[in-house]
Amino acid sequence: MTQPPDDFLRFLEEQRRDYRIGLPQKLDEMERLTALIGRDPTVDLAGLERLAHSMAGSGGTFGYEDLGNAAKALEMSVQRLKDSGAGATAEQAEEVRRALAELKTRLPSA
Repeated sequence: MTQPPDDFLRFLEEQRRDYRIGLPQKLDEMERLTALIGRDPTVDLAGLERLAHSMAGSGGTFGYEDLGNAAKALEMSVQRLKDSGAGATAEQAEEVRRALAELKTRLPSA
C-alpha cells in the first residue's frame, strides 16, 4: 500500500487543527443553550440538538471518536427532552447537563 502524498497529509492535519480550534466556540453555544433549559421555555432545543449531532458526526471524522460518542449521548438526551413535548423537568435538564459535562471531558487539547 502506498503512502498519501505529503501535501495531502498536511491538508488533513490542517483540517483537523481547524476543527479542534473551532470546538470551544461550539461548546460555548452548547453551554449557553443548556443553561436556558428549565428557565426559558423558548430555548432552542433543536439548535442544541443540531450542534450535538454535527459534533457527533464530525468528531469521528477528525479522529476524535470519544468526543463524537459523547456528543451523540448529548444529542440523544436533548432529543428525549424535545420528544417529551412538555417543559423540561429537573431530571431531564440534569440529564442534558450531565451529558454536556461528559462531552467537555472528551475535548481534545488545543
